[in-house]
Amino acid sequence: MTGIDGEGEDKKLWQTYVYWARKDIKDGPDVELAAEEAIADKPSERVDHFLAEAIQSILFSALMLEYRLKRVLTYMGVPLSGKESLRRCLGLIWEKLPNIDRKDGKGKCRQPKEWQNSEPHLRALNEFRNKVAHANYNKLLHLFQGKDPVDVARLYYNAVVDAMIMLNLCIGYETKPLNEVEKYFRPLRIIMKTRHD
Repeated sequence: MTGIDGEGEDKKLWQTYVYWARKDIKDGPDVELAAEEAIADKPSERVDHFLAEAIQSILFSALMLEYRLKRVLTYMGVPLSGKESLRRCLGLIWEKLPNIDRKDGKGKCRQPKEWQNSEPHLRALNEFRNKVAHANYNKLLHLFQGKDPVDVARLYYNAVVDAMIMLNLCIGYETKPLNEVEKYFRPLRIIMKTRHD
């Protein structure tokens, strides 16, 4: 990836946001477009396509995680104000769930030991979301320096899928054997092909 530290990359990221915001709503018979092309419509004025797609994927992975955490907490009877952030929900999960009986009647909810492998990625996903939401462009772009943006996006996305599986199992929502649960979630995972040298 070139130009990540180049001057104006934050402006290109802004143009990418503008492009996404208007991309799917600017066409149609009831829309009168200006005669000239908007600056955000020019690919050269936006960040690299792969970086843009990765940012979008990571942002939606963060929204997916926040939604799922709130649904689990609500399903388990934890009262929410509706204003909880992703960071707060990540904290509430293991603050509240261990005091609640599982839905399958098999004791209290327990944090799976595998959660510790996913939690750093989930917390990093929250930080990423905040950098997008609060316009910390340079810090956001720095997160990708020296990394393939698609690999970063896949890592965060798969961490969310793993979290969904662990939460479903820990609260007793999933009562099927683990291999059946894994089979159900397999289509959601993004699995990289093994490279043979």
